[in-house]
Amino acid sequence: MEDGLLDAAEALVDDRGFEGLESGEAAAIARLRDGAELPSEWELFAGVIERDEARFYELLESAIARGANPGERLMAVIEACVNDYDWGEWIELWSLALRDERARELRERLDAAFRARIKELIDEGEAAGDFQVTDSAQAALTIATAIDALAVEATLGDATVSPNFMFGAIAMIAGRLVGVELRIRERGFDG
Repeated sequence: MEDGLLDAAEALVDDRGFEGLESGEAAAIARLRDGAELPSEWELFAGVIERDEARFYELLESAIARGANPGERLMAVIEACVNDYDWGEWIELWSLALRDERARELRERLDAAFRARIKELIDEGEAAGDFQVTDSAQAALTIATAIDALAVEATLGDATVSPNFMFGAIAMIAGRLVGVELRIRERGFDG
């Protein structure tokens, strides 16, 4: 799918949610030629989510590669999730997944990949002797769901869940789960 069409679809989803996404309108915004075969609204929405995930993983892997030790690499994951804490599209996906099999399958696949990546980092830290973990899959699941929960609150504008709070809380939870105190340097997420 062409980026211009996905950009237009993303803007419509951000403005109106999935229910306000119309293929024809996205095509008009993207200035596609008349008569072009258009994807369905679901295909557009899934394309937006999958493109966003691909971009996230590019940034994530770059940040992880800069980490000198397992703790820094785990912190890079947390920071990457907080840097763009507007998870409106994910909230749409979660809501759709309650009623739509396609959305449920997409959510499960993307969540499983993210949890697996966190588990890999935890397993690397354990193998290096830096982490002490009883169950790395359970720790990864807990970290991923803490990220999700706090991201929802931050996205919804909860005044008590600022991005800096989100970062510190997830780092504290992750540190306890892997048996080390993760180093938290001051981040300027709020400003």
